Amino acid sequence: MKIHFPTYQNNILKVINSIRKYEGLNTYMDVDEEILNWFNKHQFRQIQLVLVDGMGADLIARHAKENGFLKKYLIREVETVYPPTTVAATTAIQCGMTPLQTGWLGWQQYFNEIDHYLIPFLNKDYYTGETIATPDYAYKVIPTGTIQAELQEKGIKATEVYPAFRPDGCKSFAEMCTRLIELSKDKELRYLYAYWDKFDSLMHNIGVDVKETVEALHDIDDQLAKLEAELAEDVGVIVIADHSQIDTKICYMNDYPELCEMFELLPSIEPRTINFKIKSEYHNKFKEMFNRIYGDAFILYTKEEVLEKNLFGTYKENAAGLRFIGDFIACAISDVALFYSESRDVDMIGNHAGMTEAEMMIPLICFSKN
Repeated sequence: MKIHFPTYQNNILKVINSIRKYEGLNTYMDVDEEILNWFNKHQFRQIQLVLVDGMGADLIARHAKENGFLKKYLIREVETVYPPTTVAATTAIQCGMTPLQTGWLGWQQYFNEIDHYLIPFLNKDYYTGETIATPDYAYKVIPTGTIQAELQEKGIKATEVYPAFRPDGCKSFAEMCTRLIELSKDKELRYLYAYWDKFDSLMHNIGVDVKETVEALHDIDDQLAKLEAELAEDVGVIVIADHSQIDTKICYMNDYPELCEMFELLPSIEPRTINFKIKSEYHNKFKEMFNRIYGDAFILYTKEEVLEKNLFGTYKENAAGLRFIGDFIACAISDVALFYSESRDVDMIGNHAGMTEAEMMIPLICFSKN
């Protein structure tokens, strides 16, 4: 598999910071000049950002309709943030900052002050299933803003559209696109963020190359074509993903008790980007043993290397993400998803969060009526 180490150059965050600049907000990094020029040329009265979870560039290249909407309006491929996973990427995309800055790194992170491996989106402990006493704990401890919230604070109309897991959410992607068409006609609405989750969860369950996944992508293709046909004028739409997916093989660290005995804390972040906190006396032994067992499937970086190489974004002193990085980070470069699970009962086919090009590259799709 081809490795793609994040550069944060041809990166989705530059596109997001172009939106921020066009909407009069401060920026956190250089902008994407091509996108900003597109905004300025058309002077859009409304920007819609549509994020389809899991719809990576590799999947579009292999499974989208040859003469369909997705390939027709694909500007280019860009890299997502690292790790390429929903918690890190959607948070970064909503505000324009890197995962290191936001502190939202992956599905589960260890919060030492409450001694829990917290799933931020669910407010539960990953290993025990226990609900955290404080509601929305991660949102309170490592808060991040969104473009829409910042605009609203300035008195500018902005909104968001979500699936049915939120009140008044959309039950299908077709319903979401219909709502986007209606909202495009709102003359006062300046910015809209839309998020769709079902394509990603489908691939987790059944894989990336099966008939049902291809059909789901074709439906997204068709619905976006209808959105383009009925969109109000002077509205610019950007369609992106947070990451892609690949089919993976599930492996368990528990098969090597000697390795697990070196853990000071249980593994965290993601099964394809694994954070390890190791007992101090075992650092060298752990590195040797991990590389001997998993060296063909993962690259193991020390914390110092992670920060030096800007894995989670350019190093910034006091960045929120620093507290969640232990002694080592293992990055997947093969199709292995490595879990710590005493029950060994993980049931997942499609996966992401590794350092392969297939997972890291996402589409940049842009269109408007004019």
